[in-house]
Amino acid sequence: MKKLLYFAYGSNLNIEQMKQRCPNSLGISPAVLNGWKLVERTYADIEKCPGNCVNGALYRITEDDLAALDHYEGYPEYYTRQEVMVSDNSGTYRKAFVYTMTGECGKRRKNVGSSSERRESSPSGMCARIAGAD
Repeated sequence: MKKLLYFAYGSNLNIEQMKQRCPNSLGISPAVLNGWKLVERTYADIEKCPGNCVNGALYRITEDDLAALDHYEGYPEYYTRQEVMVSDNSGTYRKAFVYTMTGECGKRRKNVGSSSERRESSPSGMCARIAGAD
């Protein structure tokens, strides 16, 4: 079975939730997506933003896990998949896919809540406990 690399952020950083959604997943490493930022539009999303980064986790998943994630994320109606380059905890850049909110869904959710209610960045310490990090 084909294995895929997935960059997780938001609720998929919760190890227990990821194991429920994707029982065959394997946490590989904390990871960073440079040139993007985390935004909250009721649900977590990321958008390109030079000079910023999103902290997350890199997982190896199966095609069955991908189908489960697609269902959870509402792919392709609410979120789409993009291929990105992320840096793992050894500094190696790896190609992975990530979910981003679709343009139409993002437009509907953009004005949900005030800007002060939206989280603009991910705390860097969050990645220290994900994906089996020491």
